[in-house]
Amino acid sequence: LNNKRVISSSYDKFIKIWNISSTSGILLIQTLTQHKEGVLKLLTLTCNRFASCSYNDGEVKLWDNETYQQIPTPFELQVCPTSLLQLNKQREVLVISSCPQTNPSLRFYQLQQPFNLIGIVENVCTTHKQGLIELTNGHIAASRHEPNHIYIIDPQTYRLVTTIMDSQYIPIGGPLYGCGNDSFIYVPYSGKY
Repeated sequence: LNNKRVISSSYDKFIKIWNISSTSGILLIQTLTQHKEGVLKLLTLTCNRFASCSYNDGEVKLWDNETYQQIPTPFELQVCPTSLLQLNKQREVLVISSCPQTNPSLRFYQLQQPFNLIGIVENVCTTHKQGLIELTNGHIAASRHEPNHIYIIDPQTYRLVTTIMDSQYIPIGGPLYGCGNDSFIYVPYSGKY
């Protein structure tokens, strides 16, 4: 959250806020217990807030950085969220990967009240918490397991630009890491790059 506080989450359903600058060592400040299942992803936002999602309870929550209070949003209506991304080129936009068995999608919400849904890309999502990144050209890359694809999306037009399908190089969906110049590194679960 800043140079004095860190947030963490785990499959135990809890989000914890830690003070890392205490003279007594690292101290737990607060535990947030509003999620009903394991917290898959935390994301600090530029608007003095952070977001969390839980695939199993189907919820995305928005929190205030200072008070740790939950901010009411329509994000909780999402089904099976697997990842979150705040766009750098469009800082007021939060991307939620919704990956149920049917009708997977990337949903684009504005990060200001009333948190409206402003765009959607159907049949695209990521099944890995680190599988959703923004490239330097503003496009989004999303890796998905079953089918083992990497999708490139244009967030300006909410459309799929291309799909990368190669069973030799994408044996199973894994995380993506941006490395500049509109390129990324893909790490499949097998460990081969």
